[in-house]
Parts: sequence; C-alpha cells; structure tokens
Amino acid sequence: MAVTNTGAFGQTPNIGQAILTAAKAAPLSGSSDVVLLFTAGANGALVNGIAAIPRNTLASAAHIAIYYSTDSGTTNNLIAIGLLSAWTFATTTAPTPLNLANLNGLVISATNPLYVPAGMKLYASTSVALANGILVTANGIDL
Repeated sequence: MAVTNTGAFGQTPNIGQAILTAAKAAPLSGSSDVVLLFTAGANGALVNGIAAIPRNTLASAAHIAIYYSTDSGTTNNLIAIGLLSAWTFATTTAPTPLNLANLNGLVISATNPLYVPAGMKLYASTSVALANGILVTANGIDL
C-alpha cells in the first residue's frame, strides 16, 4: 500500500468461512488440523467479526482457536480462542454463536477490528471432532 496522508478506507467486502471437522490435539501450537478461514487482500484487511456455530449436535463444549500465518499455514500463531457451548439439535432451538475475542479479551467487532496485513491468512481449529463440522465465519473488508 502506498504511503499517503489520507485515510485507508474499506474497499471490498471479504467474507471467509471454514468448516472444522477434525479435533486439534494441541490447540495452542502447530499447523496440523487447521483450516484456512480468511485471506487478506493486496492492501490488507480489517476483520470486524469472527463467529462459530455447530452444524449439528455438539455433545461437549469445544475450543475454537484462530491463528495468523504469513507462510500459508506452515507456522501458525494463536491470536484468538474461545469456548463454543455444547448444543443439541432441535427444530425449536438455535445454537448460541461464539463471537471470538482477541487475546486481550475484547470481542472482534466493527469498533475493535482485527487488522490482517497483506499476504497474511487466518486459520481456525477446534478441540472437538464433529462429523458435520463447526462453521466459522470471518466478516471483513479489504483495504
């Protein structure tokens, strides 16, 4: 991105999704069992929300972890982790979404966005295997 004296404003919406089916044994490190979630545009991106819901009955609570990588997933660095509540599928109930927070405890939102530099990718993992998967969505905008 060229250096200017004007603000960088969002240009193009960027939404990424990952479906997590395999459990990651050690959610705080490593690159195995992570799924690509979001890729920043050529000038970087602002992510204003990351949420997760189970796609079917989730018998026990599950950690959902978000990592950043500058080398296409070879090295993943933890930036957010949260606990998705257990939920039993029924036609009369909806799962409670997990809105992920930065490691500082503030929920990623329009007023507390996550800046993702150009060339950086976000990956996601879960601590619980689920055949139908856990859907993780990142809502952002490319700069």
